[in-house]
Amino acid sequence: MTTSAFLQQLLDKSADAAYVVDENQRIVAWNQVAADLLGFEAQTVIGASCYQVLGGHADGGCIVCKR
Repeated sequence: MTTSAFLQQLLDKSADAAYVVDENQRIVAWNQVAADLLGFEAQTVIGASCYQVLGGHADGGCIVCKR
């Protein structure tokens, strides 16, 4: 089993919206809860740069994803 497949299995068990990025800030896993909440299906965002999909700031001003 690949690391991405393992991570995807973990995310699929979560009740929370969740995703995983690699060292290059590319999305490698995305669960259905994230798709339902944010409106982007996994096949659309897997491989995309995190900032292209989620760029912005979290509560408190912390940068979520950046170039």
